[in-house]
Amino acid sequence: MGDLILDMYRWFPVTGASYTTTNYSLTNSPQIGVDGITTDQSKLTYSFDFKDSHFAIISTDAVGNDIHAPSTWLEKDLATAKERGAKHMFVFAHRPVFTYKYTESVTPGGLDTNMTHANAVWDIIEKYHATYFCGHEHIYNVSQPRKNAYQVIVGSGGSPFEATTPTGKRTDQMYAWANVDVFESGKVKITIHGFDDKFGNIETIDTFNLTQ
Repeated sequence: MGDLILDMYRWFPVTGASYTTTNYSLTNSPQIGVDGITTDQSKLTYSFDFKDSHFAIISTDAVGNDIHAPSTWLEKDLATAKERGAKHMFVFAHRPVFTYKYTESVTPGGLDTNMTHANAVWDIIEKYHATYFCGHEHIYNVSQPRKNAYQVIVGSGGSPFEATTPTGKRTDQMYAWANVDVFESGKVKITIHGFDDKFGNIETIDTFNLTQ
């Protein structure tokens, strides 16, 4: 899937920048033998920069080590990005760190199936003031598990809803997506848009500003 990870023919028209300035490297991936990794992760976990923003994409289900994040790699990757001058950190993964329990019957399906691991990963997210985007749960939810960092679950893009019956919270059964605006001033604004299962008008579900 390398052509989807870095499409050099589309990169410039979209960003106006050369892809050679993105600090993207196929060799910047978790090493076998670390964090329970046993297979090549070079096109599953990787990162790149654009201007003063850093984007880290991590696999949370490596072969033989499901529901775990490559925390050693992530810590080093974000630290190195910060040294390069990155001011905004965005991490993307399949599984949430902390499961959104929209009803009392929901059981953990994120990294919180092992709370020690989940807390260790969130220590890193919190330390670097990163924003963690994920899916797995086919629902929308935004939370601040601790003080600084946000977890944004946007798994309701098109699959059947996780909540099969109304929960009392309308947005639990809405198709949703997030827009992230990074301004030259340094301000970062996240806006969640969506529409209901009757395919009504697009609405602004939520909006908030990140603090660095």
